[in-house]
Amino acid sequence: MKKYTLVLIIFFFAPNLYAEREFHLVKERVELESFQSIECPDSLNCFVFTYRYDKSILYKSTDQGETWYNIYENKHHLNKDSIWILFHGFAVDANYLYHTYSDRAVLEKSTDGGYSFERVSFGELSLDENNQFYHIGYHDNKILAAVANRELVITKDNWETYKIVKTLPGNYPGDFLYFLDSNNIIMSKVYRKGRDLLRYDIDKDEWSEYFIAEIEDPNRPKDLFDIYFVNDSLGFGCGTQDTTENEFYKSMIWKTTDKGKSWTEILGELHDPHTGLLKIRFRNENHGIAVGDWGMIVETTDGGKSWNYIVPPNDLSGPGTKVAFAGEQIIFGTAYGGLYKLDPPPLGVEKDIIKEEKIKIRQGKDKLLISINDKKYRKHKIEIFDLQGLKLNEQSLSSGGGTLFQPVRIDHYPSGAYFYRISVGSVLVYSGKFIK
Repeated sequence: MKKYTLVLIIFFFAPNLYAEREFHLVKERVELESFQSIECPDSLNCFVFTYRYDKSILYKSTDQGETWYNIYENKHHLNKDSIWILFHGFAVDANYLYHTYSDRAVLEKSTDGGYSFERVSFGELSLDENNQFYHIGYHDNKILAAVANRELVITKDNWETYKIVKTLPGNYPGDFLYFLDSNNIIMSKVYRKGRDLLRYDIDKDEWSEYFIAEIEDPNRPKDLFDIYFVNDSLGFGCGTQDTTENEFYKSMIWKTTDKGKSWTEILGELHDPHTGLLKIRFRNENHGIAVGDWGMIVETTDGGKSWNYIVPPNDLSGPGTKVAFAGEQIIFGTAYGGLYKLDPPPLGVEKDIIKEEKIKIRQGKDKLLISINDKKYRKHKIEIFDLQGLKLNEQSLSSGGGTLFQPVRIDHYPSGAYFYRISVGSVLVYSGKFIK
């Protein structure tokens, strides 16, 4: 018995090394399906928003993308619905989800995790058959904004009421928008052209320039197509640069540390396929993925200092490539291909990880008192296991402001030995044992 327990403990804390990273098919595409969006609002829950000729379909996974099941269908033609071409799906969290459509500027919202949706229309704006919502941004599940051809629609009560704002003349925002805070919205200045950003102050009803990119060569513009923020200040953007040579496009990535007020170029390369980059996501400040059409995938594990090109399976070498992180798991899809997971990078690839001496554990009568001294913006995961490796508790906390203190209750555990471990992303940084 002692020998068997010892083996369990050694296996539990052994590094999980990958001889070779592989893609794994986790969901086949049904005929005529188009995967429009992949959203993973937390480390477990993921959603795939799907369009199939006459219906909108929502698939959900609760195990980091390993298995999927259908939770919602809307057969638009059967319901004689004039709006039926699903454009994108968005998830603020595991309960608040949204549909947009190519037919009109309407929204559908769900507050029960995608099991039902309610349509929201916006008067004359929604009657224009040549208009649509390109993107939804949010501060939380009450304060959101959606951008159409020349309108910005804002709500502070999850679309029960709303305000429609005209964008500045000559501007056609659409690729993305994000909130600086609950009152200020940032969006692209011109749809799919350039990198300039506009700011809208909701209370003052006022537009202003937020970031104006320096034009290096007007014949070879650099376009920003997507932005993702790791925390309130640190963000990454991706896009393309037209080389004007045989329709080749460079892959472009930028980094900001001041909420998008200034940007530093960290990637600008020509690589086959020459499509540029359309979507970027980061799991933490170090590990990120950017994708483009026809199999363009680049990855960093050092915060953008270096990038590696990943060759995908043939099924991912198509249009409409998407990527999302479910915890450390990486999920890919295309409009007309299956869903795949890619093995995470080997343990230890993340640079400048928190040192062990920065973490202190003290056991009290009814709790573990954990302090973490980390000035970087990172998410720390604390886990408690019994001797058999069964996880009893998991908590997470975000660093960035000095020393953090986190109590973990243990008074309800039976007497015996237990293990704890603290990890950042896929890297185990601290582990130990306690007796109750």
